[in-house]
Amino acid sequence: MKRHAPKASAGRVITYRNMKKIALIIAATIFFILGAVGLLIPVIPQIPFFVLGLICMSAASDRFKHFILGTSLYQKHIKQHVDKHEKLSEFLTDQPGTK
Repeated sequence: MKRHAPKASAGRVITYRNMKKIALIIAATIFFILGAVGLLIPVIPQIPFFVLGLICMSAASDRFKHFILGTSLYQKHIKQHVDKHEKLSEFLTDQPGTK
């Protein structure tokens, strides 16, 4: 008799890590929406909201983080500043003590 693997949705356990990812994705979405509103209404600053959205999204998704770290914009302009600051470098590269 052949055993079938259970479906992914049946009995799925919600862990702390999954809840954190969901919360970060929701926060990133809210920040991106606020940034878009800031583009339409000049009184609201848009750049801080877009930056916060990028930070939340890169913390939630390893794939997105690697995409951002691989762009030429990051390599040319941001990498040199990140390398100077140990805490920021640890956050972005997941390697403690890289300086």
